[in-house]
Formats: sequence, structure tokens, C-alpha cells
Amino acid sequence: MHLSNISSAQQPYPWKRDTLIGENKYRIYNNWLTAGTGWCHNFSYGRDQFNLNMDYYFHITDKYFQLGLFFSGNAFRNYNNYNFHVGYGKRIESTAINLSYFGGVSFSTGYKKSGTQTESDPFSEPGIFGQVEYIRKIKYDVGIGAGLFADANLLQTIAGLKFVVYFSGAFKGKKSS
Repeated sequence: MHLSNISSAQQPYPWKRDTLIGENKYRIYNNWLTAGTGWCHNFSYGRDQFNLNMDYYFHITDKYFQLGLFFSGNAFRNYNNYNFHVGYGKRIESTAINLSYFGGVSFSTGYKKSGTQTESDPFSEPGIFGQVEYIRKIKYDVGIGAGLFADANLLQTIAGLKFVVYFSGAFKGKKSS
């Protein structure tokens, strides 16, 4: 695949550049979505948990931001933690990979561990969140990958591994003749 900038001379803003791959045009700075599942360890409960996650990444000029959520619990559809997060990060992208790392603030709702009970005392707590994702692209705007994440607040700490699918909004159409 040949990667070349086709519109940097036409547009004065670097975040509006396009690239040409084969006969297709793609945006250099683009938004993307990842969604998947994985495993996490809830250090407050002392147990491994199922994780379901989704993150939307968007840019304002050449800066990247993240809005995301994950649910974790003892099994699919048996969740005891709901996490919402926003972050700022960096992205390294090529025709073959998308590597990103983000950090920010979070808000979790769930249940405190009280003795042997884990679902008797609800909580809502702000915290901090961080993650790294590595995506192997199948096409320039579709891929699969994995990520590491962690969330911590005053009542619990969760860290884990997730497997995701990647969808990018980079495609702009066919090359003009």
C-alpha cells in the first residue's frame, strides 16, 4: 500500500489532511470506536470478573479525547460495577496499526464489599482511569485488537485486559480522477 498526503497543500489545517491508499481516500485525523469484552481483576473484591466495554475517540483539531464505559461483574449480565470515563490521549497510526493511550477521570457506581457480602451496600464514586490499546488493522478503517485498562477510586481498584473490534470514520470515498 502506498501512503501519500493528497490534500495537505489544499487545506491550511494539518488536522484536515487526507491520505490515499489504493483508490480510496481516508482522513488522517479521524474519530473511531472500539467495543469488546475481556477480563478484569477487582482488587477490592479480590476476584476476577467479566468485562464489557465501549469507547468513542474523537478529535478537536489535532487533539484526541475519549468517552467510554465498561461494566464488570461475576458473569455476563451479572454486573456489580458500572464505569463511565472521559480522557485525553495520544494516537500513533499507520496503515497497519492504531496504537493509543489515554488517561482521565471516571465515575463508577457499584456495590461495596461488606464482609462476605458484595452487593448489599451501593456506592457512587469519582476516580481516575487509564488505558492503552493496540489495534491491528484489517483495512485502514476496520481492525481487531487488545487493550489494558485500570480504574481507581477510594472504594475500589479494577485493572484488566480487553479484546476489541475497531471501526474508524476515516473513509472519505474513492480517489477523484
